[in-house]
Formats: sequence, C-alpha cells, structure tokens
Amino acid sequence: VSDGDDDACVGAGGGDVAGQGGQQKVVLAFDFGHRGLSYSQASSEFDLGEVSGVVRAYLYTVTHREALIVTPALLKKFATGNGLATKEDVLHAVKTIYGHDFEGRDDVADAFVLARISRAHASPKILTRRCELEVLRTLATPAKSRPKPKTAKSL
Repeated sequence: VSDGDDDACVGAGGGDVAGQGGQQKVVLAFDFGHRGLSYSQASSEFDLGEVSGVVRAYLYTVTHREALIVTPALLKKFATGNGLATKEDVLHAVKTIYGHDFEGRDDVADAFVLARISRAHASPKILTRRCELEVLRTLATPAKSRPKPKTAKSL
C-alpha cells in the first residue's frame, strides 16, 4: 500500500487469495512491514513520527503483531543487493528480478519490496538471494545490538 508519497508506504506479505462462490477475497493473515522514515526530506519530523505511530498502532491493534521497521537502506539492499542503490536501481531490480514493471512509480515499488520482505519474514524458506537473507538477519537483530553502519566519512 502506498499513498504516492515516498515517506508513507506499508507493505504486507503472506496473504492468500481464497475463493468463495464466484468471488475472491484476500485473507489477511500475514506479517507486515513499515518503511522507516527518511528525515532528509523537507517534511516535519514530528508529523512523520506521528503518522508512523498511528499506522503502527492501528496495524498492531488489527494483527496483534509488531511491524517490521525497514529502513530505506535495508529495503534497497533487499531489492538490489546494495543499500546505497538509487530509486531507479530499485525499480530496475523489481522489474528484472521479480518481473513487475511499475512504470517509474518508485513509491509502489517500495511498497512491493516491503511486501516481499514481510512475506520472507513470515516464510524465510522462499528466499534465494544472499542479500535477502542478510536483510532478514539484520531485522531479527535488535537495533541496539546492531553494529553502527559505516559512513562515507569513516571509510
């Protein structure tokens, strides 16, 4: 799900489509991911935090599960293998690796990758790429015990 804004996208994975009579419905029994916010944008940090908190509280109320908080760098790494990838790189990876062309809609591609991450979190057996496994390992490690990422200045 994406609202067309880079800073607000939620992906969900692991749902199934079930037929009932002549109708189909999506069974929402899955993990979900919420992309971490990027404060480099001109948006207010308070507003972004408030929206994030409301979304997370609602999803917890509905599913009784904590959201996976996926930073933009982890999302990029899962899709492309490179946490410093550009939006175009993510779009290209989604098209070539997963077979979906979102015609330049990077917000939709982000939501798609979040859904893939959530699905992989619920069913890690589906993973085939090393970068996907590394992202899941990182998400499974509590943030406080993760090593600080190297910056361009420290290299």
